[in-house]
Amino acid sequence: MKLNYVTYCDETMPAYRYRMRMPGEYLGDYEITGLPVEADIHIYSKPYHQNEMLLSMHLQLAAERTIVLDICDDIFIRKGPVPSYMRQLASMAKAVVVPTELMRERVKEETGREAVIISDPCEFPEKPIKDISEPKVMWFGTFPNLFTLKDVNLEYPLEVVSARRAYRPCQEIGAKFTEWSMDNMKDAFDRNNIVIIPSVNERRLVKSSNRVIESIRSGLSVAAAPIPSYQQFDITLDWDMNRGIKNIKKTTPELQKYVRDNFDISVVGEQWRTLFDSISGVEQESLMTG
Repeated sequence: MKLNYVTYCDETMPAYRYRMRMPGEYLGDYEITGLPVEADIHIYSKPYHQNEMLLSMHLQLAAERTIVLDICDDIFIRKGPVPSYMRQLASMAKAVVVPTELMRERVKEETGREAVIISDPCEFPEKPIKDISEPKVMWFGTFPNLFTLKDVNLEYPLEVVSARRAYRPCQEIGAKFTEWSMDNMKDAFDRNNIVIIPSVNERRLVKSSNRVIESIRSGLSVAAAPIPSYQQFDITLDWDMNRGIKNIKKTTPELQKYVRDNFDISVVGEQWRTLFDSISGVEQESLMTG
């Protein structure tokens, strides 16, 4: 089965790695492209653009193909042509996929479709759990999420790992800046022992748990805003990051095992395989033959 992921992302975006490259590598025959190419199933993941003519062309191409629409952010609250475009893609799709229960609810509200929940997988190797007696704090994420740090007023030194354009905002809030790369992320995980994940508004409540997962996986402890996708983890949940750090729960072997058992690519990849097999008729045939 040949898979084609259609996106405008690059590898600096978590969605590119978690929702496309990692499942694609696990399952086998795949390509990630800006426009659909020959394939059995086309997975549209972050396929949006502000150019209306380009979006119209995508809709015409999608109408002739077997597509799956992966919606990992609440794009329906955006201005411009993208929300309407995504609703039309959803109406064409064989399946709609989301990473969280709240995003599933949003998709139902906006499109009427019942979405399948498939979480983001772990990307980094599991590391020993770190001592947290002397807090060394980091935040990592995409540039659009950087605004969540604006009013935190952290009482601890902070390292931020993000895109290059985050350098100046980090200077403004007094944080050490590290430009994102896979190697820099690994080094930052090694340097620090606590990750903070603040949130400031309802738009963020649909967010996936990938930053919590990667932090636990790397042996760090987490203080995060109490948004729904984080509540399955035994971490410190608090809107106030300073209070969260003071009351931080240390990551446990049981918590790392929970992440390993539920978010390893061998688990998440099989969820994608089940979906794609169902669409291509593999599952139905096996049921008919007993």
